[in-house]
Amino acid sequence: MISCATSSRRTDMERLVYYLISQGRRRIALVGFWRGSINDTIFYHAAMGAATRYCAPIPEHAAYFWNNQLTESLVPFIQNSSQFDAAICPNDTVALCLVRFCRQNKIAIPGDLYLTGISNMEIGRYCDPSLTTLGMDFHSIGCETLNVWHYIQDHLPRQTSIKVLVPGKLIIRASTDFKPELPYTFLNNIPNCAPEGNPDNQFFTDQLINALIRVENCLHQCDELDQKILVGMMQGKSYESLAEALFLSVSAIRYRRNRIFKNADVKTRAAFEELMRENISSAKQQSDD
Repeated sequence: MISCATSSRRTDMERLVYYLISQGRRRIALVGFWRGSINDTIFYHAAMGAATRYCAPIPEHAAYFWNNQLTESLVPFIQNSSQFDAAICPNDTVALCLVRFCRQNKIAIPGDLYLTGISNMEIGRYCDPSLTTLGMDFHSIGCETLNVWHYIQDHLPRQTSIKVLVPGKLIIRASTDFKPELPYTFLNNIPNCAPEGNPDNQFFTDQLINALIRVENCLHQCDELDQKILVGMMQGKSYESLAEALFLSVSAIRYRRNRIFKNADVKTRAAFEELMRENISSAKQQSDD
């Protein structure tokens, strides 16, 4: 039996992107990403996807990678820094190097550029400016680990493993002017999701595109058990029959169903089934693969 409560690199990066956009920083650069790092690759794709969903897509040229030396990324960014109002680095070490480069080139942080890192290094508290970062919330991970253990003890042998993703802890400091994190309702106030500089481009407000993004978000968040529940719903099975087939309680099925609905941004089973039918191939075909 293996279970875990851990952080999600994808979710952490999405939170940083949202934070910057909610502060009005919509020209974001990704700086210091190493092509040989799996972590950096995950962060990169998460940032690109989140920025698109939050109506401020990051163009490809705004991602500064390096292969052999970090300066391969930092120097080109500094040369083009006037194009951006925020930068995300894949870890605090890179962010602190970028702080030094910016100081040498008279780029003010946070005046000209908001800057964030990831990993919550202790030195980030004491640099000038102090570094906004995102670290693991060890207290919450510990609490969720205990909750997972209790849940499994109560549901053995039907439930043998659980994976819980715990959001990271956003630590806001001077490099983003100590601006507080805004609630996600901020997104409701965005009047037009067309990319900046091209108000006629309705790609991101198109209903079909929006529906596809919702489906993708839902499927991406599903584990193997969620996928079985999803397929069962698309096949018209009742929650009771799904519970019996998957050796779960009906309440566990409904709990997972609610999470699936939330990720798909729907409130009812009818709306969920309609969304899936219109945007993916037959659930029956998927279940046969």
